[in-house]
Amino acid sequence: MKLVKLFIAFMILLISGICASASGFDRGLCTFNGVRLSGKVKIVHKDADVKAMIVHDGADLRVKLNDKSDRCGSWRLVDKGENLKVSFVSDDPDITIAVR
Repeated sequence: MKLVKLFIAFMILLISGICASASGFDRGLCTFNGVRLSGKVKIVHKDADVKAMIVHDGADLRVKLNDKSDRCGSWRLVDKGENLKVSFVSDDPDITIAVR
C-alpha cells in the first residue's frame, strides 16, 4: 500500500514538473524560457519576452514596481536598457501576474 502511494505521489510530481516546464515558467528560478522575471522591464506591444495578464487571484507571479530590482517579481520600468520585455494581453498569456 505504501508503495502504491509513493508511486502515485511520484507520478503527480512528475506530471506537474512536465506541465511547468512545457509552459516555460519556472517559479523556483523566477524565469520564463530562461529570462529572469525581475530587473529592468520595458512594456512593449510586440516582440515581448513574456506575454502577461494581470489577475487579482491565483497569479503565477506577484510583481512589485520599484527602483530596486534584485528580487523575484521586482520590476523597475524603463524605456531603454531593459533585461525583460513584457506585453500585456487579455487572453492566452504566458504568465499571470498580480501587481502589489
